[in-house]
Amino acid sequence: MPRTRQELEAAAARAADWVESLDVEDLDWADAAPLRGVVRALEGVAEAEHRLADAVDSARARKIPWSAIGMALGTSGEAARQRFGASTSPGRDGKSNRKSPGRASGGPRSA
Repeated sequence: MPRTRQELEAAAARAADWVESLDVEDLDWADAAPLRGVVRALEGVAEAEHRLADAVDSARARKIPWSAIGMALGTSGEAARQRFGASTSPGRDGKSNRKSPGRASGGPRSA
């Protein structure tokens, strides 16, 4: 299953196109409505991933430590930093909000 927001969005678009191309008369089921529900749910996952990345970006911008973000995510601070250290949310210029993972000073934080 796709994991990044971009992968999720691309998978949802491909799935939507595929479902719309189905000719239900050639299939063993009566209609594709349940598949459309699956596609809508996948689109929701992509949207949720975007909101989550934005929330993490906001927390980091307010100097909330990775350990606290990890606790809020139900994981370790290190796992949160590895997943969100390089922002998945584009800034105003369309580029990542952070230049590199890790602390603002550029170096990794010791435990």
